[in-house]
Amino acid sequence: MVARIEQRLQKRGLLEKLEAEYEDAFGIPWRSAEGREDLMTVRRRLTQVLPKIAPVEYPDEKTAKQALIDMFHHERITAEGIADELVAWVDAQKTTGGKVAHLVFVVDEMGTFIGDSNEHISELNSLAEMIGNKGKGKVWLIATSQQDLEKVVDRTNFQPALVGRLNARFELKPHLISDEINKVVSERILKKHPSEEEDLQRLYQKHEGQIAQLADLKASRHLGTLTERSFIDAYPFLPHQIRLAQDIFEALSGFRISGGVRSMISVVMEALQDVADEVVGAIVSFDQIFDAVENDLLSQEYLGASGVRTIYESDERVPSTPIKPAWVLKVLWLLQRITWVPRIPETIAKLLVRDLTVDIPTLREKVEATLVALQEAGYVAKDEAMGEWKFLNERERTIEQAIQEMIRPGGPRGISLAAVRRTSQQICKEDLVTKKRLGNFTVTYGVTKVPFAYGVHLDGEAVETGPDLEVYFLSPLAPGRNQEIEEIRHQNQAAGTKGRVVWWVADAPATLEARLKRYEALVKVTSDKRFVDDASADTQDALSEKRKERDELCGALVRDLERAFLSGTVFYGGQEIELDGVSDFKDPIAKTLTSVIPNIYPRFSMADRPFDFAKQLKALLIPRPRHFMPWRRSSNSSTRRTAFRASQPSLRRSSKCSATSRMKGSILQARSSWM
Repeated sequence: MVARIEQRLQKRGLLEKLEAEYEDAFGIPWRSAEGREDLMTVRRRLTQVLPKIAPVEYPDEKTAKQALIDMFHHERITAEGIADELVAWVDAQKTTGGKVAHLVFVVDEMGTFIGDSNEHISELNSLAEMIGNKGKGKVWLIATSQQDLEKVVDRTNFQPALVGRLNARFELKPHLISDEINKVVSERILKKHPSEEEDLQRLYQKHEGQIAQLADLKASRHLGTLTERSFIDAYPFLPHQIRLAQDIFEALSGFRISGGVRSMISVVMEALQDVADEVVGAIVSFDQIFDAVENDLLSQEYLGASGVRTIYESDERVPSTPIKPAWVLKVLWLLQRITWVPRIPETIAKLLVRDLTVDIPTLREKVEATLVALQEAGYVAKDEAMGEWKFLNERERTIEQAIQEMIRPGGPRGISLAAVRRTSQQICKEDLVTKKRLGNFTVTYGVTKVPFAYGVHLDGEAVETGPDLEVYFLSPLAPGRNQEIEEIRHQNQAAGTKGRVVWWVADAPATLEARLKRYEALVKVTSDKRFVDDASADTQDALSEKRKERDELCGALVRDLERAFLSGTVFYGGQEIELDGVSDFKDPIAKTLTSVIPNIYPRFSMADRPFDFAKQLKALLIPRPRHFMPWRRSSNSSTRRTAFRASQPSLRRSSKCSATSRMKGSILQARSSWM
């Protein structure tokens, strides 16, 4: 409407007079954000100015006010009306050098205009159609947006046919990328006066190691190179912060937030206000970047008003933490928009630093303590499989609180240590102490590689019974573990080198019990009818996340228990060996039992000789005379040889298979008796 008022005044030659009178009366240029664009004041001020520039039409302020009310209430703006006005303006322009005038009409921030409104998409579609039909090429329509048209339309659940029609209106769709964001922000917003750069150079040189440590976020993507020049250009930000913020806002990209240059400039300007009065050495923390876009995050497309309120309420509901809970939650929520920066206490601590003199390890411990307190209150959850933390939405908090009730010791629904031990033993039996991992519970020994079976026991329970050889496994959470280890040590030392048993004691990781408790809680909560029977999308999405965490944690627990055994201790033959660098269960078993077998079968070595029955049958059945008949040579030796030959036909009459079978049986029987 303001534009139409200007158009009418321009036709009467009064527009310039309006601009001058407006600035004289209010001290504000007409063409400014506080002038014509301030819809809260522009009508009231026009009622005072119009009688001065057009006294015949508006003799007093009351008449001017009523005219403006009528115009704003009754005059409609339609796509066809706008197209007619634009074409009329073009046709009214004088031709220059035989060239017809053209008009470029720009709809800036189309995504913001559309929002999530189907009606606004229809209006834009109609405007494009009317300008095309009436303008005949004389009027060009350009629409800008922080997102592609398809992404803007996706938010509205618009009808596909109409979406295709709108898309066809804009044949040219150049995609502008926000490249070199650090350079753009540095030159347009953060450019330093040359006389001040020397202080920043000294600051960088003094804290170079600390700054490099802050820039190392363990990210799987490159966030730029840290140099003295890049530090000076980005200060009071750190170079990696601007690039990281851009990537996060790209992931958040919507009609309010994006990673475009314009949005990033706005974020940087807003964040600068928080550190404007700080001394040199202060830097922008990532929770302050959250604050810079907080108003936009109030939209239901992002956190919503309740989500933002929940973050601030955490300061009161989770008191006495080393760091403000809201600061931690803000950084965690932002990091959760991307997947390539680990959401661990160290990363969060580095992003919370506000002063280059802060001790990072100490800050990391404070962040971890705050996260644990927030977890107990149900604000966050820790992915035990990955070691990463997660900000929880409202429904996820309800489920996490149910999990915390089961994990919390002493509660009515608390998970007992006995239940955790059963789970640990079950995982060991099903995935670790198995025939597949332990070579079918046999080892081969000697030159002839004879298989020896052995019995297996886990925490005192038989897994596989064996004849004489036995291996006893003691898991990390075995009942009476400390007393059992002392008893094992005593028995092993008492047996000495003649020991006949092998004990394998697993290491006991400090976090294993807590991880097993969470796994038990996840198993229960994912089958809890309160949540399973809730058909709401939020609940089912939250349950799906918990099922995924449950399955990943189960796999991680198998690996934890495997590492506990492979870094444990074996007792055998009077020795106590701490395992180091072992990657397989079979090798320690083979090594230890190789030492034990001679103690149980002391005569085995006498029979440990290879026999090739097929090739050596003749030698076995017809040994040389000097070996078979150890008498001395005499005058009647020919008689003895004749007698021996006379016995050979009976041997030849016996079948070769029968002789072989009898000989094998004799040899195996002899070997058994030696053992």
